[in-house]
Amino acid sequence: NGCAIGGDMSEESQYCFLVVEDDPLVAMSIEDALRAAGYEVFVNRSLETAALEIECGAIDAALLNAELIDGPSSPLGSALTRQRIPFAVMSDAGRASFLHAYPSICVLGKPVEAAQIEQTARDLLQLRK
Repeated sequence: NGCAIGGDMSEESQYCFLVVEDDPLVAMSIEDALRAAGYEVFVNRSLETAALEIECGAIDAALLNAELIDGPSSPLGSALTRQRIPFAVMSDAGRASFLHAYPSICVLGKPVEAAQIEQTARDLLQLRK
């Protein structure tokens, strides 16, 4: 642990979330909700840096925006699945490119409320057990 790009892994933090969102205001609201719930959070805006974060193996779960400025985030879903890291998708267009590859994926409609983010975080962490 601790190989996170752009951040240090806190020793006392129990769980770490990766948030992949290219809208800075949306990313900040998601980060704030997760931090308020006591989680460590790494935010990435692009496919490339998020993929590096996943390779590090320092995350416990992820929230992905379905469509990023540099393309669909479905390759990140594949990388997370290979590493057995649970994730949910945020989209204002439904399940998008995740529907066929991940039929049981949790899709959060945008805008996402803080309570919904916190509940999804708890649900994702239950999948790690």
